[in-house]
Amino acid sequence: MSTPTTKRFPASIRLTLLVCVVALAAGYVGGQMGRDSQTAEAQLPDRDAPSSETVTAERGDVVATLSIEGYVGGNSLFTIEAPAGGLLSHAALRRNDSVAKSASIATVDGIAVSVPVDATFVRWLAASGTVVPEGLPLAEFRLNGFGIAAEISGYAQYRLFSDVVHSRGIIHEGPGPFDCQILQLPSDSQGDEGGQAARPFTCVVPHDVRVFDGVKASVMLEGEQATNVVLVPVGAVSGTVDRGEVMVVGADGAKSLRSVELGVTDGLFVEIKSGLEEGERITATAPLLVGDEK
Repeated sequence: MSTPTTKRFPASIRLTLLVCVVALAAGYVGGQMGRDSQTAEAQLPDRDAPSSETVTAERGDVVATLSIEGYVGGNSLFTIEAPAGGLLSHAALRRNDSVAKSASIATVDGIAVSVPVDATFVRWLAASGTVVPEGLPLAEFRLNGFGIAAEISGYAQYRLFSDVVHSRGIIHEGPGPFDCQILQLPSDSQGDEGGQAARPFTCVVPHDVRVFDGVKASVMLEGEQATNVVLVPVGAVSGTVDRGEVMVVGADGAKSLRSVELGVTDGLFVEIKSGLEEGERITATAPLLVGDEK
C-alpha cells in the first residue's frame, strides 16, 4: 500500500496567502468597528451629553414625575378634603353606612363634595354648619378593597409642583402596571427623616387585579407638564423650588452668578422659566458647590 503524500506550497506562496488573510481580517474588523461606531452615534440621546465642566441650556419637554415604594393593604382608611373654603353642610351619615362612588355627601360654600370610590362611612371630622378652610379633612371613610399605601415626603411634594394628574401602580413580581385612583390617608406622621411632614396616601387597586395583603408595590405619580421650555440638569442649579441660582460661563470663560426662576422638574432636568436663555452655558456643578470662584 502506497503512503499518501502531502502537497506543500512553496514558502513564498504560503507567505503571500498569510498576508492576504491578515489583510482581509483587518478589513472586516475595521468595517465592523465603523458600523458599530455609526450605530452608537445613531443611538445618542437628543440632548447633548454635557461636558465635565459646563452644560448648555436647551429646549425640551419635562413632566413632573415621582416613583414611590409602598405595600398593598386592604380596607384602608382615607379622608375627603374640602374642595374650597366656606360653610360646610353635610349629610346625615351613620358609621358603617355604605356610600356609592360619586355620591354627594356634603357641600362647602355651595360646592358639592363626593366620594371618589365605593366606600364605608366611618366618621365626620368637621361639624356641619362650621366654616372650613380649603383642604381641611371633612370625613373619614374605609376603602372597600385593596390599595397601595405609600407616603410623599415634604421634598417630594415640591417635586410634583402641582396636584397629581395621572397615577399608575405596579405590584413587585406581580401584576401591573395599572391606572389607580389616589386617596388621601389620615395623617399620623410626625415627619420624614428630613424633619418635613410626610403625606400618606393610597393608590386604589382595581378589583380585577389579583393582589395579596402586604406585598411590595410601587406607584408612579405624574404632575404638571411643561412643553418646549428651557431645561438644565438639576445638579447645575442651587435651589429646587421657585427660585435658584446658576453660574453662567461667558464666551471668554468668565463666570457670573445669576438668579433664575424654576418650574417643573422630573428629578433629572428642571425648567428655567426666566433668567437663562437657550444656548447659554453654565457650570455643571451648582454654585454653592463650586466655591468662591465667580
